[in-house]
Amino acid sequence: MKKKILIFLILLSIISSCNTKSDIIKLTLASEGCHGTCSIMALEIDDKLNVKYYGGEFAKNKGNYRGKISEKYWSSLKYKLENSDYLKLNKSYENNNDFESIEIIIEDSKSKKHIKGFYNDMPNEFNKIIVELLKLPNSLNLVQTKDSLTFETTFQKAESRYGNGIGDIKFLPKNEDKNIK
Repeated sequence: MKKKILIFLILLSIISSCNTKSDIIKLTLASEGCHGTCSIMALEIDDKLNVKYYGGEFAKNKGNYRGKISEKYWSSLKYKLENSDYLKLNKSYENNNDFESIEIIIEDSKSKKHIKGFYNDMPNEFNKIIVELLKLPNSLNLVQTKDSLTFETTFQKAESRYGNGIGDIKFLPKNEDKNIK
């Protein structure tokens, strides 16, 4: 009987050591937009379940917001990230296309994984997480704030690089462009 208990305890120890809990403490995502109506936004979620959100051009909710997510959602998100092997992903996925540009920083207790690029070029499992996160602010009960929010990402600053959207792009009339005949 003692032998069976000892074997059981050893197996239990092995199984529990395989179930290491993720130590992800923060995730920051930003989108730069595209040549159409892709939204410019930034989203930050931390292990205390806090959410910061900035909605820019083409975002459903424009401005600065704060809110909370559930412990269940945070655990699910960490599980999905681990299963996507995010630590093994490239730092850049930059093909020349018109899909939304994404910047994501996943921080754990030891390091940060910084990934930039077009999310459709990223591996499928990771791509699904990105799409879920892009939709997340629309499903949360966020409260608009006048507080200034800061994010480690830079893609949400695209509005300052590109003006205030497509309406600002100027095309020369045909007779003013000397290079076209």
